[in-house]
Amino acid sequence: MAARGFAAHVAYNRQRGLIFVGLYALTFVPIALLVLGLVPLVLGNAMGSLLVDPLGFAVTFLPLAIVLTLTILATRYFGFRREVAEALSIQEVTPKQEPRLVRIGEEQAILQGLARPQFGVIETTARNALSVGATGSQRMIAVTRGLMDALDDDEIAAVIAHELAHFRAGDAAFLSLNYALFQTAAWLQTYNPLKIDKQVHQKVQWHLIVMIALPIFLVVLGLGGIMTALAWRLTRLADSSVRATRDFVADAEALRITHFPEALQSAITKCEGEGYFKGAERFEALLFSGNPVAQGGSHPSARERLDAMAGVAAELFMPGRTRRDTRTVMARATTAPLAAQGGFGRRGLRPGFASASANAGASAAVSAGAVANGFALADRRPREVPREPGLWLLYAELFDRKGLRSWRREMFEQLRWRVDDGRNILGATPEMTLWFVGALVVAAAFYGSISNSPEDFLQRISGRAYFEMSDRAVAGEAFCAGNVEGCRPDGTLDTTFAN
Repeated sequence: MAARGFAAHVAYNRQRGLIFVGLYALTFVPIALLVLGLVPLVLGNAMGSLLVDPLGFAVTFLPLAIVLTLTILATRYFGFRREVAEALSIQEVTPKQEPRLVRIGEEQAILQGLARPQFGVIETTARNALSVGATGSQRMIAVTRGLMDALDDDEIAAVIAHELAHFRAGDAAFLSLNYALFQTAAWLQTYNPLKIDKQVHQKVQWHLIVMIALPIFLVVLGLGGIMTALAWRLTRLADSSVRATRDFVADAEALRITHFPEALQSAITKCEGEGYFKGAERFEALLFSGNPVAQGGSHPSARERLDAMAGVAAELFMPGRTRRDTRTVMARATTAPLAAQGGFGRRGLRPGFASASANAGASAAVSAGAVANGFALADRRPREVPREPGLWLLYAELFDRKGLRSWRREMFEQLRWRVDDGRNILGATPEMTLWFVGALVVAAAFYGSISNSPEDFLQRISGRAYFEMSDRAVAGEAFCAGNVEGCRPDGTLDTTFAN
């Protein structure tokens, strides 16, 4: 797994970020236009809607659709940190609360020329860390309690240097964008009515039968379904663009800053197989110790990271140097067996490296850790469907925003695993596609049987006559049929006839 240099990786993140923003706009702006296209129907100007005058409507409302689309993206993008903090129960800490963590973190931030990020702690015995934040003011590094207890000061410094390098390389911003794309696609899948599949809870789409009366809405649903399906594919593309090599780049930067490869190697080895905690699979790409690509994750394996360091930092190894360790006596005693294990994955027979036998033992430990890592993502799929929307959701919108965000995370996580469930270009399963195609066939057969010409058929299918009648009714015109006195040939009632 080849790694690029730091500058090339930064350029890659920027280029891909711009590409995905462009693809996002091409995907979601049409959906915004479809939604906005129904507004004139509600306001009594049906003839000015997207359904009657698509080109004119698009030209008029395209700027609004673009602004709406980018606003939604920006909201999700800048809200990523809050989502992560709530989902993983990250507690922000001050220098007074966690002096050891903040002191080490400040030192590393100064060395990398960055403003001090905020720091947080996740109360779990797992050993892991993460960096999150789309902008400089949002940056936060969170570590687990288990990592703080298990690692000495130099190891924690190496981990934080690694996470700070992700900030400098633009990885944190790129992952925030990736999240924003998924959240927007999931939000549209959940709330957008202009698609064949309305909710994960509903299997039979009975509303399709009702729309036979006005087939143009079936066409709109088809277009909405296509754009929703494209949004899901864009999400998958964005996920696949998260390169495992970003960890090689961050490791290299951490070595350049700390000049202490033994500390980073031992930190990786101590965390390997011990990194899982509740909710971690949702943000696997953010983690210091995550799931290897071979197991469906987005990280290189610990073995690959150790091998890469041994290749590029051979001259920096000084096994005899003194380690800084300001942990409490209790924490040291708890992790003493681990700290006493030799090797830490060092390889090679050159001076300063572990022996071949120790290297073999470290390899076995890393391999065993990879198997028992606890990060088999397929085993982390949500087992239960989230609570079905109802009146409680309206209450949550007004009075329980945190509970609402929690429900959305569960709903979106359920939808994440549906990306590969065999849906077609319409965003529908074969069963729902049959309902949709059946509704179109019935509508075409019915209106074809009562139409006098192809032009008449298209007029009926498009619903233009109904929209004209709707606008005239809003304008105050009355309609009639049969031999009603004052009834005009076009079906309108001459209200002045009685006078």
